[in-house]
Amino acid sequence: MTYKYSDLLAAKYMGLSTYPTSKVAHKICLVVIKRILKHEKRLRARRAKDQATFEVAVGRIIGDLLISASKDGAGWAYRSVSKKSFTEISIKGDTFNIIMNSLCELGDVEKMIGGNRKNVFATDATNSFYPGIATRFKATEALLSMCQGHGLGIAQVKKHFKRRPSLKEIRLKASSSRALGRKLNGRAMKVEQTYVTEAIRGRLLEVNRFLVEQNYKGTEFYGLRRIFNEGDHPSFKWNQGGRLYGVGEENYQLLKKAQRRKIKINGEAVVELDINASYLRILHGMRGFPLPTRKDIYAITGLSRALVKAWISATLGHTTFHRAWPPRSLADLKKAGVVVGSKMTYPGLMPKVLAHFPVLQDWPDCGVRWSSLMYEEAEAMMSAMETLKSEGVVALPVHDSLIVPKSHGPLAARIIKETFEQRFSVDFVVSGLK
Repeated sequence: MTYKYSDLLAAKYMGLSTYPTSKVAHKICLVVIKRILKHEKRLRARRAKDQATFEVAVGRIIGDLLISASKDGAGWAYRSVSKKSFTEISIKGDTFNIIMNSLCELGDVEKMIGGNRKNVFATDATNSFYPGIATRFKATEALLSMCQGHGLGIAQVKKHFKRRPSLKEIRLKASSSRALGRKLNGRAMKVEQTYVTEAIRGRLLEVNRFLVEQNYKGTEFYGLRRIFNEGDHPSFKWNQGGRLYGVGEENYQLLKKAQRRKIKINGEAVVELDINASYLRILHGMRGFPLPTRKDIYAITGLSRALVKAWISATLGHTTFHRAWPPRSLADLKKAGVVVGSKMTYPGLMPKVLAHFPVLQDWPDCGVRWSSLMYEEAEAMMSAMETLKSEGVVALPVHDSLIVPKSHGPLAARIIKETFEQRFSVDFVVSGLK
């Protein structure tokens, strides 16, 4: 069967953290469980403990499939079927695959197998394949009709299945790569249980326990997770990546900024406090370079501020200098109404930008990577959130900004500034109070 690639890319992640909460949802899951058990034709029944785990897994799978089906689009959900990708959840890969295979055979689920794709331009064995997308799953009309027959319409799924908060989840990814002009995200890696990983989980748990107790309007909060990157890099010591991400496909970080401003925390309006040129300031601090003396760090005589900012962002998000503007940078500039002329190429701007920012002149070989900057920013943000927590102030991170109740804006801005300046020994500018 042929599928639209855009539909497959729009699939929602199966986090396996939803569970049935209504009588209707439990009834539907029980029907599915009985169908699977009858289909399996096992010679021996599962042990009581294994059967309980199996039933929980069915509930979470059905929840994820139905929630994906309720979204705009084709209704696909995705999940790696590799056993290594199930290290951070209680459901094991074997259990997941047994259930999904049964559902496919029963006609309740449609499956598009993922895996590596053959590289038609391969020249030798080392590049004969490149990573493909993860396996996709989709609830069929048969499953949706069965749910409808038991009183669960697809539009009401979230009333019957709820997401379980995730309070101490950390993930690890390998380095990303590129194939045929497309960036391929790093594969999931197993998170070993060590003193370091338990310490990371412990900090995350304390912050999340406080945050999930609050009341939110305009968003739902199921916790924060930390995702570390480049776990296969020789210098990796849980010091690369580590950014804080909201849990769930509808978390507040995925809202546009104008929508985030409408959030209320414990009934109070919020402000979003932004750190000006966060990565650039952190890099100066890490390397001991003084900041430019101008009030606007991006101001370079004769150059558009938007172009300078785009050049810096593109560079700090890469491991070396680009040979041309990345497509994403050009799209962002176009969206901002900036016309990139023939004399405004990425290489053409380089001499002036590097003259203004000596800290970047040896960027490819300086020993600091984009993932190092991300880690340092995330650690400073965690520290600021912990300090605010001790003051009873709720703070939701959006990478280089914090959302806080409006009445606590001045206090939060001061704590953010002090935390970052103490860690990096350079000036930081926090905006967003007005």
